[in-house]
Amino acid sequence: MEALREHPGDLQASGTARGGIWDLARIGFLQEAGMDESAMPWVPSQGAAPALQELIAGGIEVVVASLSEVDGLRRAGEVRPLVVMSDERLPSFPDVPTLKENGINWVSSGWVTVSAPAHLPTAIKEKLDAAIKASLTDAEFTQALAAAGSNVRMLQGDALVQFITTADLQHGETMAKAGLKAKQ
Repeated sequence: MEALREHPGDLQASGTARGGIWDLARIGFLQEAGMDESAMPWVPSQGAAPALQELIAGGIEVVVASLSEVDGLRRAGEVRPLVVMSDERLPSFPDVPTLKENGINWVSSGWVTVSAPAHLPTAIKEKLDAAIKASLTDAEFTQALAAAGSNVRMLQGDALVQFITTADLQHGETMAKAGLKAKQ
């Protein structure tokens, strides 16, 4: 944060396309820290893998991505996570502080959902729900996700709709402040 404040624009970041989830995470945390997004310019990429290649090659200084995307290089000692944008430290990475601990009240994450047509037959919905619940209670599966930095939560129905609605509003506000417009 000191480097961003003292030398705005010197540190370049990447992790996805312009306006993608990790760009919005960067914009949001900079806004919350009272800085313009130009304090850490964004270099668009086709995802975390090419951004990490650029980081290792010295073309950029920061990658904004999920810990699961950087975990292989972290374990190899090639990259070091500086901060997570979650409410609290992740159990698998207790030494990585949150933005909140650094005085920046910003939480952002990428997420995955399993969706189906609105009028899915009940029998198929129940079978799909059971399979998802089984996978999320499988110790080997959940331990592998947690070890790689994924914070797994199961949300269904109204809770999932509320989560998506809140995330959409947050991202829309961030985009609007940055002058980005969603394609209609």
